[in-house]
Amino acid sequence: MPRLTSAAAQFNLKRGGQRVATMLMYLSDNVDGGETYFPMAGSGECTCGGKRMQGLSVKPIKGDAVLFWSMGLDGQSDPKSTHGGCEVLSGEKWSATKWMRQKQFS
Repeated sequence: MPRLTSAAAQFNLKRGGQRVATMLMYLSDNVDGGETYFPMAGSGECTCGGKRMQGLSVKPIKGDAVLFWSMGLDGQSDPKSTHGGCEVLSGEKWSATKWMRQKQFS
Protein backbone atom coordinates (compact mmCIF):
# COMPACT_ATOMS: atom_id res chain seq x y z
CA MET A 1 0.00 0.00 0.00
CA PRO A 2 1.50 3.40 -0.88
CA ARG A 3 2.16 5.79 1.97
CA LEU A 4 2.05 9.57 1.81
CA THR A 5 5.37 11.30 2.09
CA SER A 6 5.74 13.82 4.91
CA ALA A 7 5.34 16.71 2.48
CA ALA A 8 2.17 15.23 0.95
CA ALA A 9 0.72 14.41 4.37
CA GLN A 10 1.40 17.94 5.62
CA PHE A 11 -0.13 19.42 2.45
CA ASN A 12 -3.37 17.42 2.97
CA LEU A 13 -3.51 18.23 6.69
CA LYS A 14 -3.27 21.97 5.93
CA ARG A 15 -5.99 21.78 3.26
CA GLY A 16 -8.61 19.67 5.00
CA GLY A 17 -7.33 18.09 8.16
CA GLN A 18 -6.96 14.43 8.97
CA ARG A 19 -9.05 11.82 7.16
CA VAL A 20 -11.80 10.79 9.59
CA ALA A 21 -13.75 8.24 7.54
CA THR A 22 -13.81 6.64 4.10
CA MET A 23 -16.76 5.53 1.98
CA LEU A 24 -15.73 3.01 -0.70
CA MET A 25 -18.45 2.42 -3.31
CA TYR A 26 -18.37 -0.56 -5.68
CA LEU A 27 -19.28 0.22 -9.29
CA SER A 28 -18.87 -3.13 -11.04
CA ASP A 29 -20.20 -6.69 -10.81
CA ASN A 30 -18.93 -10.08 -11.89
CA VAL A 31 -15.53 -9.76 -10.21
CA ASP A 32 -13.74 -12.79 -8.86
CA GLY A 33 -11.37 -11.67 -6.10
CA GLY A 34 -10.77 -7.94 -5.67
CA GLU A 35 -12.06 -7.87 -2.10
CA THR A 36 -11.23 -4.94 0.16
CA TYR A 37 -9.13 -6.49 2.91
CA PHE A 38 -8.81 -5.29 6.52
CA PRO A 39 -6.02 -7.44 8.05
CA MET A 40 -6.42 -6.02 11.57
CA ALA A 41 -10.23 -6.11 11.72
CA GLY A 42 -12.45 -9.05 12.54
CA SER A 43 -11.47 -12.13 14.47
CA GLY A 44 -11.71 -14.90 11.92
CA GLU A 45 -10.67 -15.95 8.45
CA CYS A 46 -11.73 -14.39 5.17
CA THR A 47 -11.02 -14.72 1.46
CA CYS A 48 -8.63 -12.32 -0.26
CA GLY A 49 -7.95 -12.90 -3.95
CA GLY A 50 -8.70 -16.61 -3.63
CA LYS A 51 -6.52 -17.08 -0.54
CA ARG A 52 -7.61 -17.67 3.07
CA MET A 53 -6.38 -14.85 5.33
CA GLN A 54 -6.85 -13.65 8.90
CA GLY A 55 -8.95 -10.49 9.13
CA LEU A 56 -12.03 -9.19 7.38
CA SER A 57 -12.77 -8.77 3.66
CA VAL A 58 -15.60 -7.17 1.72
CA LYS A 59 -16.56 -8.60 -1.70
CA PRO A 60 -17.10 -5.94 -4.37
CA ILE A 61 -20.75 -5.98 -5.48
CA LYS A 62 -22.11 -3.20 -7.68
CA GLY A 63 -24.26 -0.81 -5.64
CA ASP A 64 -22.74 -1.82 -2.29
CA ALA A 65 -20.44 0.36 -0.23
CA VAL A 66 -18.28 0.06 2.85
CA LEU A 67 -17.88 2.90 5.35
CA PHE A 68 -15.03 2.77 7.84
CA TRP A 69 -13.56 5.18 10.37
CA SER A 70 -9.87 6.04 10.06
CA MET A 71 -9.63 7.42 13.58
CA GLY A 72 -11.35 6.98 16.90
CA LEU A 73 -13.24 9.54 18.97
CA ASP A 74 -9.97 10.31 20.74
CA GLY A 75 -8.49 11.57 17.44
CA GLN A 76 -5.98 8.73 17.23
CA SER A 77 -5.50 6.66 14.08
CA ASP A 78 -7.42 3.37 14.20
CA PRO A 79 -5.18 0.46 13.13
CA LYS A 80 -8.28 -1.59 12.28
CA SER A 81 -8.86 0.79 9.33
CA THR A 82 -5.66 -0.41 7.62
CA HIS A 83 -6.85 -1.85 4.31
CA GLY A 84 -5.87 -2.86 0.81
CA GLY A 85 -7.22 -4.37 -2.36
CA CYS A 86 -6.95 -8.10 -2.98
CA GLU A 87 -5.89 -9.52 -6.33
CA VAL A 88 -8.59 -9.47 -9.01
CA LEU A 89 -8.70 -13.01 -10.41
CA SER A 90 -11.15 -12.28 -13.25
CA GLY A 91 -13.29 -9.39 -14.42
CA GLU A 92 -12.66 -5.72 -13.67
CA LYS A 93 -13.08 -3.97 -10.33
CA TRP A 94 -14.28 -0.38 -10.43
CA SER A 95 -14.85 1.68 -7.31
CA ALA A 96 -15.22 5.27 -6.15
CA THR A 97 -13.90 6.68 -2.89
CA LYS A 98 -15.17 9.55 -0.76
CA TRP A 99 -12.92 10.73 2.07
CA MET A 100 -14.44 12.63 4.97
CA ARG A 101 -11.97 15.00 6.62
CA GLN A 102 -11.94 17.01 9.82
CA LYS A 103 -12.85 20.19 7.95
CA GLN A 104 -13.66 21.34 4.43
CA PHE A 105 -10.93 20.44 1.93
CA SER A 106 -9.74 23.55 0.11
